[in-house]
Amino acid sequence: MSRRGGEHAWEATFERSWEAVRDEGGFLVAAASEADADAERVRRQRVAELTKSIQRGVIRYVFLVVDMSVATRARESAIRPSLRVGLEEITTAFVHEFYSHNPISNLGLIAMRRGTADKLTELSGGPTKHAAALSAALAEGDVTTDGAMSIKAALDLARMSLKLVPTYASREVVVVHAALSTVDDTRHGDIFDSLAALKAAGIRVSFVSVTAEVHVTRRIAEETDGTVGVASSKATLRELLFSHTTPPPAAA
Repeated sequence: MSRRGGEHAWEATFERSWEAVRDEGGFLVAAASEADADAERVRRQRVAELTKSIQRGVIRYVFLVVDMSVATRARESAIRPSLRVGLEEITTAFVHEFYSHNPISNLGLIAMRRGTADKLTELSGGPTKHAAALSAALAEGDVTTDGAMSIKAALDLARMSLKLVPTYASREVVVVHAALSTVDDTRHGDIFDSLAALKAAGIRVSFVSVTAEVHVTRRIAEETDGTVGVASSKATLRELLFSHTTPPPAAA
């Protein structure tokens, strides 16, 4: 019988048998050493935890809310050639990109202007109608008629539609704004009442600002598991907005 290093081959095989590791399915996994076996166990555990804690939603219902108030006509802006033109270009590109990542999801558009909110399009599939509505809305008005931004009005309008969508789908609002204040009608509650209603409906709200962060938007985003970003250029505006083409992490 052959010997290797003073031991029988069957003895070496027996002594190395403890190095085998079983995976989650009970199958044997080869390991070069105890250290490798431990590292493999840790790696698999981390992957399992990550998969469990971050599950991507397949079907999304998302309202893109765009500030079309007088603040978007500011002459001084990091967005070139102008803030208004930059908003149209990047939000239109977002609409097309959204459907390339979410082919079976639905998008709708809301405009903030004149102290209220207007639904430009209903939640639906396909970018053509949304892109046309964006261009038409941004071409309207002037500095005397655009008025103020109302975040409350926009969120209330979005919530009325999103609360009706299937519970298995992701409900989201993404707000792009330039104004640093929100002018809200409080006859039916303030913006924090709206926040409570959003949370109750399971709606995630995120904000992308082209000027600076606003305290109330930070609070709304944090309490609904959304995000807040501030764009310092057209490139960062595109990056921040396009990050929402990917489904957000969802609790298992």
